[in-house]
Amino acid sequence: MHRFVFWGSLAWVALSPVFGLFSVIQVKDVPFALAALVFCVAVAEVTVHDSTRGERWPWVVMALAGVATILLRNNGIHVVALTLVVLVVALRGLRKPLLAVLAACLVGYAAYTGPVYSALGIGESRQVEMFSAPIQQVARIALAHGDELDATDRQWIADNFDGMTPAELGDAYDEGVSDPPKEAALFSWDDHTTGEFVAGWARLARQYPETAVEASIAATVGYWYPDAPLRDVFYTWSRNDIRDIHLEIPWGPQPPGLRKELVDASLLSTNPEDTRRGMTTNPGFMGPQFRTLPVVGQVISPGLTVWVWVTSIVGVALLGRRRRWAVMVPAAVLFLTLLASPVSGSLRYSLLLFAALPLAVAMISTPLRVRPDAEPAARTDAA
Repeated sequence: MHRFVFWGSLAWVALSPVFGLFSVIQVKDVPFALAALVFCVAVAEVTVHDSTRGERWPWVVMALAGVATILLRNNGIHVVALTLVVLVVALRGLRKPLLAVLAACLVGYAAYTGPVYSALGIGESRQVEMFSAPIQQVARIALAHGDELDATDRQWIADNFDGMTPAELGDAYDEGVSDPPKEAALFSWDDHTTGEFVAGWARLARQYPETAVEASIAATVGYWYPDAPLRDVFYTWSRNDIRDIHLEIPWGPQPPGLRKELVDASLLSTNPEDTRRGMTTNPGFMGPQFRTLPVVGQVISPGLTVWVWVTSIVGVALLGRRRRWAVMVPAAVLFLTLLASPVSGSLRYSLLLFAALPLAVAMISTPLRVRPDAEPAARTDAA
């Protein structure tokens, strides 16, 4: 790749606080992002680099990384399966190996959710998580129009949200995270069918479409607006004893030194939730003053990262490197799942977008690698 892109990518990976800070708090999201990153690189190898044509290793890597992506987080099946379906349709010359990879991923998913789930005693999951967006819309409608709802709608809310009244559901509404109303829905999910929930939600959304749209904008703004608030507290010191799990890692109160000075300056701040609980060993996280720093305060924004991806996609299209858009498909599918996720502006949910960003930028500038004996027609980037 171009030297500027190489050194810029190296600086991004080495200096971005996203990668360092996630090494001390989140577990499942980091391996998921890494598996998805390897999957993206494998897609680049088979669709961009003619030098790997006829070789099996990129396809084996793609299949293994695809299975790992599926198993490590519940939206992995959507990212991998939808990406492969899109590529099968668009890349006619690669349909057979892509179908083989898709089959391998689906077999892995079926084995995991079938025999493995059965052996571990895991029952059928409730579908609450995938309805986070409709749940947010209903909660905002209850907040804004609770007094206007008729007896049928009030009964539907009570049946689907653990006996709540519209006023109680409205009080539970948080525009950036669906957890409070979602937990109420979880308690009632076995008492009705999914179709009954969808029918009631559709009825309310038709009655109050503007409020429903407002709820969706508020629930996704963190993924497309660079200055939107971050919903994940951005810890700078390891947390411990979460869900009764204790790790032998550095944690506890802020030690004297630069970190404490930054906390005192509000560049880092204590976790207000832990402070309310009377905890004194809480870690710090990047405070509001950090976000006001020009440029630096934006490097942790999923919204800004998404726009860099969009710029890269437009650049690939303008340069006529039509085949390279395939590398962008996994990130685009992940972004669609983020719009349906229960949290707005989650750094851990969007970690792949940060990790794979150098790959997106490189697609604009990296020349095509070819075999020495390649035919002249193979030396183009045309689809």
